Amino acid sequence: MGERLASDSAELRALVLLGVGRVRKALLEDAYNEAVDAGDFDDTRTWVEPTTSARRRRRASA
Repeated sequence: MGERLASDSAELRALVLLGVGRVRKALLEDAYNEAVDAGDFDDTRTWVEPTTSARRRRRASA
């Protein structure tokens, strides 16, 4: 970061990779938001309590 790359093609490649990363992140956020809006995570409470309890037991025994 902040340094000039060896060639114009290296700079272009870096910009393309940065753009691809940002697009992937945006797509992942959109997919997550759509899943939440669709109600795909309604069963969250079903596994939150057992997971939390297991973590507490592990900490207590450590």
